[in-house]
Amino acid sequence: MKKELVPLFGVAFIVATIATGVFYGIAATTGNHRRPSGPQVSLVVAAKDMTRGTLIANSDVKLVNWSGTELPKWAFRSPEEVAGRMVTVDVAAEEPLTALRLASPDSPEGAAAAVQRGTRAVSVQLASVGGVARMLRPGDRVDVQVIYSAPSAGEPNAALRTLLQNIEIIHIDLGADPGARSTPPVVTLMASPEEADMLALADAAARVRLVLRHPADDTKTARQRINFNSLVQGSLPGGTARPGAQAGAAPGGLARNLAVH
Repeated sequence: MKKELVPLFGVAFIVATIATGVFYGIAATTGNHRRPSGPQVSLVVAAKDMTRGTLIANSDVKLVNWSGTELPKWAFRSPEEVAGRMVTVDVAAEEPLTALRLASPDSPEGAAAAVQRGTRAVSVQLASVGGVARMLRPGDRVDVQVIYSAPSAGEPNAALRTLLQNIEIIHIDLGADPGARSTPPVVTLMASPEEADMLALADAAARVRLVLRHPADDTKTARQRINFNSLVQGSLPGGTARPGAQAGAAPGGLARNLAVH
């Protein structure tokens, strides 16, 4: 009986030895995967999606570990190196920031890097300090409206004209105190040379408002000038009656309609 048990103990011992070796081999391999194979350095990446014209704040970036002793070409090691710089191309979250994607707004050549070839950057001060004006972000597409005085028969008559359509915003300046609602934002738009001239004249002689567009909406339609007298009289440009109003209505009609609604 004892002679029969000897081979069984031998087989059990061999199986146990093999199982122990396999276990320690798996554990060692897993540990090697968890431990970096070499030294690491810090790499600055985007903490969120950023569009062209964004001025980078510390909260817009973060540090990640980069295996190896050398960073990717033109990369940065600390957030302080990129704070205050302008993004010249769209950057996705987690993407490394490099000098080729950023420019310093303090230098003319740096700021110009955000302007596409054949276009001009022109700034206008908005007439409104709230609402859509505070929703705007670089990369948004807008229509540009101008409001001005157009005297008619010796009486003041406010008029509105959609000057340009589907214009891109590349920068927004909310002033020293972004929370203050008394300072109109200054918006920098990217336009053709001819459009830049029109925007400069409008900024100097009229009140400028921006109408936010859907990102996928690039349509442009013919827009006529409208004036306040046509509104209170219940008619649209071209002699068309305004829906829900009678042509030739008394000037007080608009005020009464507003009071009802």
